[in-house]
Amino acid sequence: MTAEERRRRGRRPVNNLRVTAPFDGKVLDLSLLGMGVEASEDLTTGRSLRLLLRRGWRRLRIDGTVRWCSVVDYQRDGVGPVYAVYRAGIALEAPSPKAVQFLQG
Repeated sequence: MTAEERRRRGRRPVNNLRVTAPFDGKVLDLSLLGMGVEASEDLTTGRSLRLLLRRGWRRLRIDGTVRWCSVVDYQRDGVGPVYAVYRAGIALEAPSPKAVQFLQG
């Protein structure tokens, strides 16, 4: 089994989870060990982050490390400037029981 197969096995897509600090982004998929995100800024590989996740009114702070980041698209809001869209993989630190409950639900 490849590393990608092991990683993907535990990941599940999510629809209503956002990162609001230290960057604004959308969580695309999630496991207890990591997540895939979409952001409008480059997330430096190896950078340690203290993330603020939001699901409706619920919030969670959790630490993670950017494992990879790349440009996946270029978009424009109306007639404004073109901006890059990035996708990144973030490895999460060992989650607390509270974090596990938040991430699973």
